[in-house]
Amino acid sequence: MEQKEKNVAVVVSARNEEADITACLKSLLTQDHPDVEVILVDNNSTDRTAQIAESLGVRVENKGPERSAQRNHGARISNAGFVCFLDADMVVPPNMVSECLALMKNPDVGAVVIPEDSFGDGFWTQCKVLERKCYPPGSYIEAARFFRRAAFDALNGFDEELTGLEDLDLHQRCLEKYEIAHSVTPIRHHEGRIRFFEQLKKKFYYGSRSATYAKKHPGAFRKQGNPFRGYFLKEWKRLIKTPIMTSAMLFLKCCELSAGGLGILWGTLRRR
Repeated sequence: MEQKEKNVAVVVSARNEEADITACLKSLLTQDHPDVEVILVDNNSTDRTAQIAESLGVRVENKGPERSAQRNHGARISNAGFVCFLDADMVVPPNMVSECLALMKNPDVGAVVIPEDSFGDGFWTQCKVLERKCYPPGSYIEAARFFRRAAFDALNGFDEELTGLEDLDLHQRCLEKYEIAHSVTPIRHHEGRIRFFEQLKKKFYYGSRSATYAKKHPGAFRKQGNPFRGYFLKEWKRLIKTPIMTSAMLFLKCCELSAGGLGILWGTLRRR
């Protein structure tokens, strides 16, 4: 397929996201760049996610079983010159696409990291919001979302053997061949209501499936396995203003690390 150099495809992966999908898609349909194709790749939702997208005039595809396959499928069916990958619980600023395209004027740039601001309900969610505020641009938690199509294709897209770390894997592989730029205006990421034990269960699951990523990127995996890396010390003035929230955030982070470590151990034993 001939690619359209100025056209941008935004691929939104979703499963049972009827609470958030309207805000996400409307923010994409009102971009100030005139040539944006929005594709929702749904993973067999049992709610009204797909119907809501269709009512807004968005193209809907069905694909599973995980985000990597959804994202690759969305890119594959588009002939856009640039492709962006979002989750359904994200709301983007109206200049997201145009800001990324401006950075892509540098031909050496293969991808763009878009910063995120988290929000949501509940105590543990506020802990995660505080944590994210401590991470500066270029920190280990960030992964590129906006890609030059030629770069994405050259990298063979997302590794469909990975779950939870597929975005960091593609980011690391991109760094080996291209420059990665950083935009300024953040995405708003709705964390929902984080529940403590559900969060640990998720980290355990991701840890149990991290062996492929660790083998491909051992250096990055070791660095990313340390959740602190001095970021919190540098933000001590912010953190001392909310001592209870800060203590809970650090406690949650340690528990997440422990759950992820147990997941890695479980995954290793299971493979043996």
